[in-house]
Amino acid sequence: MNKKIMILEFAIISFLLIVCTVNVIGQSQYLTTSVTADKDSYVDSDHPDMTHGMDQTILAGISFNDTLYEIFMGFSLNNSPQGWISAEISFTLFDLVQILNISIWLIEEHWEESTLTWNNKPAQGELITSFNVTQDDTYTFDITDFVGNRNNISICVNATKTFPHEDFEVFSREFGAETVRPQLIWTYPNPNPPSSIGGYDVLIFLGIALISIFSYSLMRKHKQKSTD
Repeated sequence: MNKKIMILEFAIISFLLIVCTVNVIGQSQYLTTSVTADKDSYVDSDHPDMTHGMDQTILAGISFNDTLYEIFMGFSLNNSPQGWISAEISFTLFDLVQILNISIWLIEEHWEESTLTWNNKPAQGELITSFNVTQDDTYTFDITDFVGNRNNISICVNATKTFPHEDFEVFSREFGAETVRPQLIWTYPNPNPPSSIGGYDVLIFLGIALISIFSYSLMRKHKQKSTD
């Protein structure tokens, strides 16, 4: 009888603890939301008057014949979530042969996806960041400090100032699979964050305590009867 009570107590308490844990872990202090780029394209030094605004993939780097490619991306900032904490941009590259250092530059001048060419490309502004790309993958970088009071933000992905010569491709916003398109990612507080002790959790813990007391009482009575 003693063993049966202990097993029953363990099973009930374990179940309630699992329910309580799922209730808390299933929530997060922070949430993210993402939006696809409003515009993207690339420019090509070998074809200085050609536009690439509708291409499904866009190029950056230096080709084996010294052709220079630069990628431009633009994002709207008008739909930022309330109380947002950070802003990041991600893009997915492929066709990378070797490790390459790339730089991300802020673009202050206006440009249009449908008319951007090597000859009319906007000047590069402040350096946002630089990092190595080591393999075909999705890369993310922080732009929080550059959002300010802007309604939109544009960047240039440049890999024309490094050695060795290497170029790569990036999936554009026109590409079929949305998951690999350039994204602006917002992180913001969860409006319903988990609490260490909420009303629902208090009831669960009280239930655990009552079951434990009741089980202990049964065990004591059973032990006294066995002694008698």
